[in-house]
Amino acid sequence: MFNLRKTNFFEKLLLIVGIAVGVIGFYLIDKIYRAEGYLNWFMVVAIFSWLTLIFLIIISDTNEDLKEEFVSIQRDSNDHLAKIESLLEKVYGELRVLTNMQIRKKK
Repeated sequence: MFNLRKTNFFEKLLLIVGIAVGVIGFYLIDKIYRAEGYLNWFMVVAIFSWLTLIFLIIISDTNEDLKEEFVSIQRDSNDHLAKIESLLEKVYGELRVLTNMQIRKKK
């Protein structure tokens, strides 16, 4: 039911970049706050930009995961459609045989 998939290189890279952005961003914002001692507009903009960057990293990882999931669903759907097509071919073959038998009985 649940197929566990391996993480790809892009997701591993996003994890490393996300952790680095989180730690370095927090460190730099904290360093500026300690140097100035109060919260100003520059700090608010820096914090907002930092949080936006973290949010974009999370969104890009989610998009990558969805892409992989959609590829898996598409492969499964193609397999199911091939099975349905083969079953329909068998049913049509049987219907042809039955209709030929009925035509012969009427003559």
